Amino acid sequence: TYLVCMIAAGCGLRHSEVLALRPQDFLDGVVHVTRAWDRGLSAFGPPKWNSRRETPVPDRLQQELTSYVKEKEIGPDDLLFPSTVPGQPMDAKPNVAALHSALEKIGIAREEQGPSRRFLDIHSLRHTYISRLRAGDVPDWQIQRAAGHRSLEMTENYTHARGGDLSAVAGLGAKILEFKKASGDRMDFRHIGRVGAYKTDEAKVAGL
Repeated sequence: TYLVCMIAAGCGLRHSEVLALRPQDFLDGVVHVTRAWDRGLSAFGPPKWNSRRETPVPDRLQQELTSYVKEKEIGPDDLLFPSTVPGQPMDAKPNVAALHSALEKIGIAREEQGPSRRFLDIHSLRHTYISRLRAGDVPDWQIQRAAGHRSLEMTENYTHARGGDLSAVAGLGAKILEFKKASGDRMDFRHIGRVGAYKTDEAKVAGL
């Protein structure tokens, strides 16, 4: 769950995209988002809205991934987060359950996390990523490219993504991961929330 959250927060990937990742998808400082896990079909398919893209990977995250792959002896084409079923990723539910338990430990009640309130889940970290990029004055077209948005309504008031580098995205992605991994794998998440419900949490999320 720790690395799943780091990828979602530091690269803005959807949960289904994180579960489909392999070491070979990380190359030259970017993650190549080419597929996602379709839980309903129990198969890999294209990302939502066919949003294949390249997104910068913060150095901190790349270091964590390198250590994880080496420790777990994961091959280039192997899943980063496999299940016990060959060729299938881990189920998404344990990641969500672990995040909810961790948030509860720091005082965010289950009722507050729920869909009628803040609706906190792994996908919330993608919205954290996007909101932090906007707060850091990253150009909207760069946010659209990095997030893989089909509709500009998701990033507000811009019309069409154009070519160019993603240097601003890379810099802000690194800052998003400026939480502490202290004893007990504690993480300091900030601005955990979904669209329309961004609230700041100066919180150490335990258990991830």
